[in-house]
Amino acid sequence: ETASMSEFLDIRGGVWLVVYALKKQQLQ
Repeated sequence: ETASMSEFLDIRGGVWLVVYALKKQQLQ
């Protein structure tokens, strides 16, 4: 079973949000 593009983007989006939040905390 191959992951659909939407699922892949959802995973990438979740990771991006976590990284963005961590970087935002470091700047403050």
